[in-house]
Amino acid sequence: MAVVEKVFYIEDRNVLDRDELKRVGYQYEAASTLGIDKPGWYVLIKAEESWFEEHKEALDGMEEVGNQEELIAKFKELEEKANAGFGALF
Repeated sequence: MAVVEKVFYIEDRNVLDRDELKRVGYQYEAASTLGIDKPGWYVLIKAEESWFEEHKEALDGMEEVGNQEELIAKFKELEEKANAGFGALF
């Protein structure tokens, strides 16, 4: 199966304490860090499509967002900036 990336919006970071989410891994950023004037956080999860179907309960309290490509690009941009900054230290 193919690995896909999906972005979700959450208002409560405690949602991220679920074991299923910790096992699959995720990235999250405050909405303001992504340039969005909204309280809460955006979560990027990379997993096989079947994982999302099999773990719907782990996604409880998370709202899948509509502008996936735009937000995924913002996550990647932040990661690249962080990597560039880290590389400058050496």
